[in-house]
Order: sequence, then structure tokens, then C-alpha cells
Amino acid sequence: MSEGTNDTPRGRVLKVLDLRIDLGNREVFKQGLKLDLPDLTFALLDALCCSQKSVLSQTELEELLWPGQVVGPDVLKQRIRLLRKALGPSPDGSGYIVNHRGKGYRLAIPAQPAHSQAQGSYLQRFWYFGVAFAAVLVLAIIVLLEVNRPESLLVRVEPMERSDTLGPVSKSFVDGLSLELATKIASLPKLRAIGPIDLSNDKDVDVVLRGQLAKGSDRLHLVVSLSDWKTGEIVWGQTYDRPFEEVFEVQRDIALHISFMLFDQVDPEASERLKQGPTKNYQAYALFVQALGSKDRDKALALEYVSAALIHDPSFEAAIKLKRVLEGGS
Repeated sequence: MSEGTNDTPRGRVLKVLDLRIDLGNREVFKQGLKLDLPDLTFALLDALCCSQKSVLSQTELEELLWPGQVVGPDVLKQRIRLLRKALGPSPDGSGYIVNHRGKGYRLAIPAQPAHSQAQGSYLQRFWYFGVAFAAVLVLAIIVLLEVNRPESLLVRVEPMERSDTLGPVSKSFVDGLSLELATKIASLPKLRAIGPIDLSNDKDVDVVLRGQLAKGSDRLHLVVSLSDWKTGEIVWGQTYDRPFEEVFEVQRDIALHISFMLFDQVDPEASERLKQGPTKNYQAYALFVQALGSKDRDKALALEYVSAALIHDPSFEAAIKLKRVLEGGS
């Protein structure tokens, strides 16, 4: 952490209301029960506990959690939300984290040193041991029950809604861009994706990506949100208003944000891979997207689109493959 924000020894144990926070072992207990916090979420709590400042700004927290990285404006807000959810309500119901609009965040009360467990009575030690043993037993049962749980998460990419604010946009383009986005997401480690044509296969869906798209002759406006499939709770959202030539950058940003929100990390090799678009000719790409979006409804129309794309870029490999499929080749 940066100089001047943290002088707390790593071995100290702190308390905040009914929370007991062991910085050395990176553990949090609430009323004697251990809470399960991901590493990055604990790091946020650590920063708030150990800061010498009354309020930490968003910029300061971003630098502490993601040093040297540029993150989207909503990433810290989502991490704050995850921490609040993990900690649950405080004894008075108001929560443990206070947001000072325009300034930053702080704990409801400053963290204080907690008494050492060694100072407690033998009965108290035995009680804590019993709670810890029960927690381990419950965890073991959960592990046994979920031994077959897949290590990847399934993202359902729904067809985006059309908006004519920048000009008329075809269903073929919207469906095709949705398919392309699903492909980008599926290229990342631990992520699988189903696109608009596979939405009936939603048995194992974990999260759903929805969006609204507007396209002009040279501009793209896209609003996306990522929600929990079972609860409907939105876990991330973003608005993009970019020149169309930045469409690959937008797709990459969405895919990486989803990976970051679900796994707290991004694979560097996958990130580099997504920097390269399939073509440098954006007219060719727009036509290719429309071919993708119409290939299951109107094969003849799709063939017209992909043939036009190849006029603009004869070496467009993905378009060449799609044309072969549409013509009945391998």
C-alpha cells in the first residue's frame, strides 16, 4: 500500500463493531462465525481498516487494490457492493461502510485493536474451537456436495435491443454483434457463453448479459448490464459511445470486465489476444456481422452480406470461412 496510508502491523487483529478482522491470517469473523471473503474483497476491507485518513477517495482505493492498472469507473463500486453483501447488516442495521458522495468511503467506526484470544477464558477458547470445528465440518460437507461443480461459468448473451437514436439498425446487425460478443467472452479462461441462437439451452446459466445498441454510419452506442441469472441482481453495467472503428476495443472491454467481475482476475494472454480484430476494414466487419446475424434466417441474404464484406477485404479469414459454410462447403 502507498506510503502514509497504512502503518498497521500485518499480525494485528482489529475489531469494527461486531467484526473481528485478523489481518495476518486474512480472516474475518462476525459474532464468532467466519465470513468467506475473496482476496480482493478482503484487500478492500484491509485498506479501509488500516487507512490513517478518515475518508479514502475512489482514486486512492483503486491505486491500493489495482496498482498500476486502469480499471473502469464502476469496478470499485461493484467491489464495495460485494464487500457490503459479504459483511451483511451491522448491529444497528445501517451497514459497516459509509459512502461520502463525491469524496470516497470509510468504515462506520474506526477499526480498533482487538483483545488477544489468549487472554480469554478456557471456556471461551473452547467455544471458539467448537465454532471453528463446526465451520470446517460444514465446509467439508459443501465440498463433498459440490465435487462435480464445473470450474467455468456460463454467460448467456441475449439478443441486444435495437435503438434508432443514431439511425436505423437492422436485426441482422444486432444479432450478429451479439454472436460476436458471445464468441469473445467464450475465448477467455473459465468462461463459456451461449449466444442468441442457443438461448433455449439455458440449464446451467450463471449470469446473463443484456444490452441496447444504436449504430450510425460511423458511431456505436452500446449500453450493457450483467445480471445474476437466478436472482436478477445486476453485478456490472457500462455505457459505450465510441466511433465504430473502436468496436473491437469495446468487445474486448466487455469480455474482460465480465472475467474480472466473476473471477477477480484477467488472463494476460487472453487480454492480448483480444486486442487484434479479425479485419482492419470496418466496412467489411459491419457486413460480416450482418451475415452472421442473418445466416440462420435467410442464407441467401447472409451470402450477399459476406460476399460484399470480402470485396472490401478479400483476406478476411472469418468471412471466407463463413462464405464456404453458406455455400455448402466445409
